[in-house]
Order: sequence, then structure tokens, then C-alpha cells
Amino acid sequence: MMTLIRLPTKNNPMTTPEFSIQKNDEIFESSPEGGLVRSIYEDIKNRRMSFLQNVITADRLMKDGLKVLPYLVETLFQQKGLACVAGASDTGKSRLLRQLAIAVVHGRHDFLGFPVNTKYKSCIYVSTEDDDDSTAVILQKQGAELNEDARKRLRFIFDTDNLLETIDASLSEQPADLVIIDSFSDIFGNDLKDSSKIRACLHEYRQLSLKHGCLFLFLHHTCKRAEDSAPSKNNLLSGQGLEAKMRMVVEFRLDANHPDRRHLCIVKANYLPPEFKTESFVLEFDEITHSFINTEERVPFEQLVKGVISEADVKKYQLVKKLQQEGKSLDDIAPLVNYAGKSGLSKFINKMKNVATAA
Repeated sequence: MMTLIRLPTKNNPMTTPEFSIQKNDEIFESSPEGGLVRSIYEDIKNRRMSFLQNVITADRLMKDGLKVLPYLVETLFQQKGLACVAGASDTGKSRLLRQLAIAVVHGRHDFLGFPVNTKYKSCIYVSTEDDDDSTAVILQKQGAELNEDARKRLRFIFDTDNLLETIDASLSEQPADLVIIDSFSDIFGNDLKDSSKIRACLHEYRQLSLKHGCLFLFLHHTCKRAEDSAPSKNNLLSGQGLEAKMRMVVEFRLDANHPDRRHLCIVKANYLPPEFKTESFVLEFDEITHSFINTEERVPFEQLVKGVISEADVKKYQLVKKLQQEGKSLDDIAPLVNYAGKSGLSKFINKMKNVATAA
């Protein structure tokens, strides 16, 4: 007698008891349809096993021994998952991300002074704004130091049709540490206010990230009001869906007084302590190397707001003046008012003087 089974359907893909089958080789062999039944049974069993591979116990996670989040660039970008660099137009976001890509394939031990941990020294750069000719010209300057092997480990994609499939195939052929998407709005192609569609889009890239164990880093834009407010994850030009799917968000903005300076601001980092998310890292552009350099200065986020003076700023300025009157130098005062050095404090003093003059 043949044991009956219920085949999977669209509405009932795999309910366990209904897919059980009598495991009796004599039944499979004695019935004319035995081979077909065995094939269906094996298919169901294999599918169930593949689904169960996605279920991981806490015991296994804890025995793996990870106590610190693995970083591609320590304190900045994790080794896998999704991250974002956002900023206004003409801030140099693409230049910054190309610099990161070059650091990865070159095998450098640091990027802007932050340690880099690579597995493959390989990167894929998806460019939706620059074509192959313009990118070739840029690389002659920015990537001049790369040897032939390193150049082969930096791959560019300019045709974004079937992008997910193209990236998947490229990563399967040659693993990478990093995939840069420049820019998100172009590959998304829908209403940036539609959070549900944003989340659905990013989910596909997150699945690729987990499959291949690499970081997907998206370039994005900030809204117009961003420059009139302190750096924040809420400055991203999109619905909340984009920020919510990112494990790390960096806002990149111009310095109001120095055209060659930029502020790298960590505005979201789920696994970093708060002190990393209250002051910018001040970068300066070097025309000789065509890259940004970390000045090792830090500036509190509130100092990056144009023309806005808070009550806390007023009290801080009054304290600074008092300490100056007592004969203390800017080097002495800086740590007392939470500045890394006198450079950031000098900017603060000049800003307060300008506001007083305007008033």
C-alpha cells in the first residue's frame, strides 16, 4: 500500500506533520510510483534542512567567542552589513569613498588614521554618476600609487541593470571586503519618502552582505536643512526606513570657514559609546595626494551649526573668558571645556565674537 503525502502549495508551503512519510524502503521499491515518492520526500527533507540552517542557537553564538564587533575600519565601518555616508553636494563624498576603496585594495593598515582589517584586499565600486572615462581620469591621480595587482582587485560597475545579480556573480567569482554603492537614490529609483520600499530594497543588499560576508556602504545625500542644524541621522534625505536599516551612518559636511576642511561625523553607530557621536573628526584635503588627511582635531557637533547659538554656548563662552582673564592659555582651557585642542576652541571663540559683533 502506498503512503500518501500532501504536496506543498502556495498557501501551505510546508506544514510539518502533513509532509511526514512512511520511511520504508520496501514501499518505495514495491510501488510503481515509489521512485517519484522517494524523490518528493528527499526534496522536502532537503528544503527543511536548508531552512533550519538559518536558525542559530544562543549557545552556538556564545561559543563562537566574539566579544567585540568585527570592523573593516575600526570605530567607523563594520565588516559586514549596511552602512551609509551622507552629505550635501560637492562635499567630496565620492572622493572620500574612492580613498577608502583604494586603501582596502592597497592593503593599507589605516584609513584616516583608523585601523583597517581586510580579508581579501578587494572592493567593488558601483558608480551611477561617473562613467568609465571620467573614473579613469580620476584614478590617474587618486589611485596613482596602486600596483597592477591592487588595480585588479578594485572593480567598477557602471551599468546598474540587474545590479543585484551582477554584484552577486562578481562576489562569487572574487570575494571582496567592501561594496560601495554611489549613490543609493539612483539604484533605488523610487520615492525616497516611501520607507517600506526603501526597507525592501535594502533588505536585498543586506542578504547579499550576509551571504558574502562583506560590507555594503551607500553614498547618500542630506536634506537642505541639514547645514542649519547639528549633524544627525535625521538629516538624511529619505524616509526613516533608510536610516533604520543602517548599522552605521556618517554625515560628511563642509567646514564653514575653511574650504579645504571637512567634518566626518558619526551620527549613528549601534555599538559605539556616546563620545564617538558628539564630536566631528576634522579632515583636510591634500592637493598633492588627492586625498583627505585626519588633522586629529575634534569639533563638537553644536559648533557646526550655522548662526545658531545655544544657551550652553553662551555659558561656555563666559567660562572661557573668565579663564582667560585668570591668565590661562587656550591649551590649558581646551580640555576644561571639552575640546581636544586649542584649534577647535579658537573656532568657538571666533564664532561667538562674530555673533556678538552682528548683534
